[in-house]
Amino acid sequence: IVVTEHKTKNSCKGVVSAYELKNESSETLLDYLQTQNVIEVRMHQKTINGNTFNTGLVFITFGTNTPPEHLTIGLLRVRVRPYIPPPMRCFSCHRYGHTSKNCNTKDSPKCYNCNNDKHIHNKEDKCTNQAVCVNCNELGHNSYNRNCSEFKRQTDIQTIKVTQNVSLAEAVKRSNLNRSTYAQVTSTQTETACKCHHCAYHNKKEATTTNNPVTAT
Repeated sequence: IVVTEHKTKNSCKGVVSAYELKNESSETLLDYLQTQNVIEVRMHQKTINGNTFNTGLVFITFGTNTPPEHLTIGLLRVRVRPYIPPPMRCFSCHRYGHTSKNCNTKDSPKCYNCNNDKHIHNKEDKCTNQAVCVNCNELGHNSYNRNCSEFKRQTDIQTIKVTQNVSLAEAVKRSNLNRSTYAQVTSTQTETACKCHHCAYHNKKEATTTNNPVTAT
């Protein structure tokens, strides 16, 4: 019998941000924060004009189930925010919820922009066809657009999963409860929106104020 720790259940991630951390290295911070249950440190970097530099944003992995509210780094006391991972996306079909390893279209990948067979193989090249989002089926933006309604929904699911500490399936259920269904939207329509003059149901006021009420047919 071999007993091993779960890869994710015994740790959690948090995010700290401080301008003073821009000049620090991941190794230095990890060595200093080990006494505060920190097991991994990753600096967020940004590249501009070929120059890479730290932004002061740090992703920290803790050896506990929940992250602490604050961390002490030298003379700094920084607040720890929960780490919200990006939605899982397939780089083959560009849909959410799975990876390209488990995708049915991994042998025939699709274009990220027009959703046709993949025809862009270099980062420098760009698809010039009309953009089609495979997730919301709308024209005008590709599957990587952050303004996509499905991207916002998937981000909301990840936020619920982390902040409420529930499974992905439960997070999907709670996210769906926050969305308005078709029945809820149509139930809020007023009766005056109907211009029908032959149905007493939509002319209740007229039927009750006249001597000859309209007969419903």
